[in-house]
Amino acid sequence: MALRHPANYEESMGACFEVHFEKARGMVGDSVKPILCRLTDDGWQHEDLEQDHYRRVVDLMNEGLRQCDIVKDLDISKSKVSKLVSRGKKEGKIKAK
Repeated sequence: MALRHPANYEESMGACFEVHFEKARGMVGDSVKPILCRLTDDGWQHEDLEQDHYRRVVDLMNEGLRQCDIVKDLDISKSKVSKLVSRGKKEGKIKAK
């Protein structure tokens, strides 16, 4: 298991990290998908890292960033950003320009 700060991590975010299962022999499916964990006033919260990426891509696209800038900001692949943008447009979450 590996713990990493998100690409956009700032100290003001406090306890916030990604959990990745790198050597999960014999473990498959949703139980080993990467998750984002953060400590809030209400306690620990977590969400699927893919869902967090989707939400952030939608927000950044709606702020006017280009896909190539989002790749750098989130430190994820161009193909992943492209897929998330397509999903956002299909679901009506990304405003047309």
